Amino acid sequence: MLIPVMGFMKKMLSGKLYMIPIFLFPKKALMIAMRWFVLAARLRKEKTFLLRLYAEFGDLVRRRSMSWKYKLSHHALLFDNKHYLYLLNKNG
Repeated sequence: MLIPVMGFMKKMLSGKLYMIPIFLFPKKALMIAMRWFVLAARLRKEKTFLLRLYAEFGDLVRRRSMSWKYKLSHHALLFDNKHYLYLLNKNG
């Protein structure tokens, strides 16, 4: 499934910007997934946008589309920043 479960909240502490993982509301998660899907379809080389959407959806089912790679890189970044969860409760 392309819809992300978690997103980022940016927090500045001591002059450094931290990307803190947070849970997303379903409406915002769907918006992010649609943004990834349309962006990946726009970057394809087919002639019409309908063919691009069709090809992107076909590749998404086989998990080799660009939108799937966006999701994987998003989750890798979330995993790398999981150590900053303690910053959610700090006042800054």
